Amino acid sequence: MKKNTKDTYRSHASYDNSWDSIVKDINEKQNTPSFLQSADIIDLEEWEKEEDRKEEELRKAEELQKKQEDGEESKDQTKDNKDQTKETKDTPASKKGVANENQPPRVPSLDEEPAKKSHGFAIFLLIWSLLLITGIGVGLKYVWDVLADYEAGIPENFMNTYLENFGNSELDRLLDGYPVEINAYDTYDTVKQMFHQVVDQQTISYEKRRDEYTSAAPVYELSAGENAFAKIYLCQMGTNAHGFAIWGIDHVDFNGYVLETHDYSIHVPGGAKVLVGGEAIDPSYLTDTEEVEYTKYIQEYVKTVPTYDCYTITGLLSDPEVTVEGDNYVETELEGYNLSYDFGTDEALKTSVTDRIQGLTHSYAIYLVNKGTLSVASNSSIGHAKKIIANLPSPWAYLWNEEYTYEFSEEYIDHFVKYNDECFRADAHYVLTVTWRGGSISYSTKIAGMYVYSEGDWYLADFEIFDEEPETTGDAEEKTGALESATTKTEATP
Repeated sequence: MKKNTKDTYRSHASYDNSWDSIVKDINEKQNTPSFLQSADIIDLEEWEKEEDRKEEELRKAEELQKKQEDGEESKDQTKDNKDQTKETKDTPASKKGVANENQPPRVPSLDEEPAKKSHGFAIFLLIWSLLLITGIGVGLKYVWDVLADYEAGIPENFMNTYLENFGNSELDRLLDGYPVEINAYDTYDTVKQMFHQVVDQQTISYEKRRDEYTSAAPVYELSAGENAFAKIYLCQMGTNAHGFAIWGIDHVDFNGYVLETHDYSIHVPGGAKVLVGGEAIDPSYLTDTEEVEYTKYIQEYVKTVPTYDCYTITGLLSDPEVTVEGDNYVETELEGYNLSYDFGTDEALKTSVTDRIQGLTHSYAIYLVNKGTLSVASNSSIGHAKKIIANLPSPWAYLWNEEYTYEFSEEYIDHFVKYNDECFRADAHYVLTVTWRGGSISYSTKIAGMYVYSEGDWYLADFEIFDEEPETTGDAEEKTGALESATTKTEATP
């Protein structure tokens, strides 16, 4: 009978193996009255074991679900798998659904489906979290890029970045790209050398030029240590990805910094060829043309009136190399000038005219002490000088009623300058001593004159007399009135 009952059960199970039919069948058998549950219908012992196993599975499923809700799904799932493996090993072959054809199929727990749903939610939550983290990362990167572009758009930050790598090569590049205005007679190597002396080995800093700075065109002053050496002008080169300004250097101005310049003045004879650094000096540096002394009244007797040319070279970094070319020029020292040249002398001419010059001075001197006439002086003069000599008053009262003699001493000619073939200057010096019975007086005189060549000879055209204080002996001081004539005549001479 048991066999038939099992066959009946197997037949029934094979008829409909679906989950719903199996559950329905079990429920119907659970509701079967006890008087119908005989050995002829079902094996009660096997049924009870099956019931116990199902209850155990239900209990474990409930515990697994509870642990999943507490966040311990993974750990309990592993334990459950181990328990199922152990149970499978302990269960006889006759109780296994596959090996024992008479064993009813295992009824799955109704709580397994929520466990699967919890696992799917965890995956969803993980994906959502990854998307959120990715979104936050993208947002932070965007904000970072905006801040970076904003910082780069601040002119001071551009300056900080630029000066981090400022060195000797950058200074040379700026000096070449934005040249300093220098004098044509200076070299640019000198300029670079002077700037490197200030900038090298110094900390470079900058300061806003408030008198020139604008938000659209920032201007900063660069300093090496405590010494300012340039102004740097910025301009907007464009905008970055977020619309902030991209700054660059518009130009750099070195003028007025570092370079200590000075003027160089030159005084040379008119018409002299002046070379600076081997090249003819630029005529624009000619600042003045001076007249030579005692040439006011000689224009009608010469073709070329001698003059002096004055040059001033401004803004020099160092003294230039200057040479003067000409037939008869000599270097001299003249106050107020860095370099001075004058007309040279002519010894041969000086020798040839010495007697004529001294004859003129003697004539003038003895006339003043009433011992001669002015005929020689007058015959050796021309133009303005001749008029002055002709108008000298007569010295009739000199040493009235006294016997006296005169003598020349310390006669010489200096400052003999030949300006050209038509004129020269000569300063004639002499001492005239007048002696009488009771004393003596000595006149020390210099006659500076300009001589011109006319009609085959040299003539005095203009002159100036310089007298020193006379030296006296004996009763000379008592004869002031008698000596006044000579003094008056000397001072009367222009």
